[in-house]
Amino acid sequence: MEQTKQRKWHYAFFILIMTGLLLGFSRGGLMNSGGLFLTPVANDLNVNMGVLTIYFSISSLVLMLALPILGRFIGKINIKTLIIASVILQGGIFACFGLLSNVWGFYILSIPMAIGTAIPCHILGPVIVNSWFKKNTGLAMGVMMAISGGVSAILQPQITSLIVNVGWRNAYWITGIIGVAVVAIIALLFIRLPGKKGALPYGVQAVVEQGNQNASEQQNSHVEEGISVKSAKKSISLYALVIFMLLLTAIASFSQLISSFVVSNGFDLSFGGTSMSLQMIGALIGALFFGALSDKIGAKISVLIALSFGVAAFTLLLIAPTSSVMVMISMVLFGFMTASMGTMGPLLVSDVFGRKNYAAIYSIVAMGLAIGSMIGTPLFGFLYSAFNSYIPVIVLLLAMIGLCAGMIFIAYAFKKHMWKKEAQLEEKEQVLSEPMILNPEMAE
Repeated sequence: MEQTKQRKWHYAFFILIMTGLLLGFSRGGLMNSGGLFLTPVANDLNVNMGVLTIYFSISSLVLMLALPILGRFIGKINIKTLIIASVILQGGIFACFGLLSNVWGFYILSIPMAIGTAIPCHILGPVIVNSWFKKNTGLAMGVMMAISGGVSAILQPQITSLIVNVGWRNAYWITGIIGVAVVAIIALLFIRLPGKKGALPYGVQAVVEQGNQNASEQQNSHVEEGISVKSAKKSISLYALVIFMLLLTAIASFSQLISSFVVSNGFDLSFGGTSMSLQMIGALIGALFFGALSDKIGAKISVLIALSFGVAAFTLLLIAPTSSVMVMISMVLFGFMTASMGTMGPLLVSDVFGRKNYAAIYSIVAMGLAIGSMIGTPLFGFLYSAFNSYIPVIVLLLAMIGLCAGMIFIAYAFKKHMWKKEAQLEEKEQVLSEPMILNPEMAE
């Protein structure tokens, strides 16, 4: 019985939990809470909402450039060092926002903050799951994002309360310092990649006998299947997924304006915090649901189902924006859809391109995240300022969901052709690597 219990528990599960907590504080506490500050900051500094949100665009542009570069450091530099250095930069800059007296300060400081968010907020989670889990990857991704969403859902109302009670300047300081402390401690004590003695990924059976090493290598050979980075860059599937992530991230960036949306429809700031919390709860449930679902029916169908929840959410906001009940329901449904960004996005990459060069290819696809963040929030902010209404924003969001679905179909339409070409290329390279025998008699 004891041996059975030991086999059921794997160190990968503990790593998963710790990574989820880390993401919750880094993303939910530091990155995604920026929207809570927009209305009080814009009012206090007397700036247009669209002008203020330009700092999100600057941050996203820097992130887009930094992601492929920083992704290469994974595995080359100690993961703990990377995370701690990143969160000190991220949380330290976030705290310094509380010192600013003009919008230009937000523009300038958003540059180093973007570099700090790259690894803990965008690269770490998918790399951890794909490194530690060789089966039930979808469920693992869902659990991690659910934990992250749960932490975020708890933090959002607390940060809102800080803004209301101590002012936005002090709230920036308190949130930034706590975020750095918690993330650094988790990274230092608990986060690592497989490779150390006794730490094999989940789904890979440990072979104790040294004589069975070759059998172990054969067992793990399927994990190494995948498209080369060079071939991926030439494929339409890659750029379809980049556009998909761009559009989905832009849609998800509407979460930064939830507080502004509810205030514009007659609700108070506290309800804005509640709405954001409900969106996080929806993301929590959605991450678990779609993670498990993808293991059963595949990433493609799962993400299309997720997009349908987004259609339902924005339709409700379009029909009944002043109904508190409808707004709350729509926030939960919206969270369901945004869960697909953190859960389904990475799974789509491994499903389409394999795991062999996952980190490098995902870093390219993740550039869509940065571009989407760059254009999404400011675009929505300017649209609202131009029409003094969120109706054009909601209509645009519905159209973008339709385009997301189109990109998924395109990515999978070219997948088979891409893998066929990769197999032909590998076969050609194998033939070329074999020694040529010019004289058959000499071979005898």
